[in-house]
Amino acid sequence: MLAEGAHSSEALAHRVGAHPRALYRVLRALACLGLFAETPEGRFEMTPLALPLQTNAPESLRALAIMWGETFWRPYGELLQSVRTGEVAFRHVHGMGLFDYLQHHPQAGEIFHAAMTNLTRPHAAAVLTAYDFTDIATVVDVGGRNGTLLSAILHAYPQMGGCCSSRRTCSPVRGRRWRTQGCYRAVRWRAGIFSRSYPVEATPTS
Repeated sequence: MLAEGAHSSEALAHRVGAHPRALYRVLRALACLGLFAETPEGRFEMTPLALPLQTNAPESLRALAIMWGETFWRPYGELLQSVRTGEVAFRHVHGMGLFDYLQHHPQAGEIFHAAMTNLTRPHAAAVLTAYDFTDIATVVDVGGRNGTLLSAILHAYPQMGGCCSSRRTCSPVRGRRWRTQGCYRAVRWRAGIFSRSYPVEATPTS
């Protein structure tokens, strides 16, 4: 909402269903970190540091921020439990492993996959700068989900084929993404779980 302009904490609280005074204190704390700025009139506005929290920002980190706050906050708070017992904190808190949890909570799953895209997108250029793929016929993206990194590589090396291995439930999302980028035919999709297996054959389609 702050993308629309400066708002008071009361107005923001009314729109999101929060306690005005409590929200004001949170906004003041975030202003101390440089995410927002408080105007002389007591309103809050975005700073450049807050721009990545928007969905449509070029380098959006919104999904990543939501994932840390909603899915991983409580497990991180159980670090001591893991140190004492060796038990995985995520399983201790949620009663199941991460990927089972994401499968049983589709909204959290979508946020997680969007967060992984948030993390991958800014690193794709660095990968292309650091590594020369010229002599490689086919590249395999294991656990690549919607193929953000693989897409960047294939666009830079159009002669190369690609194979993306991820969970079967991701297939519809991948298909839409790659068809719009015009390179769907250059890729083989392999269903699998990267912690258990990976594709042995990675021959590109014609």
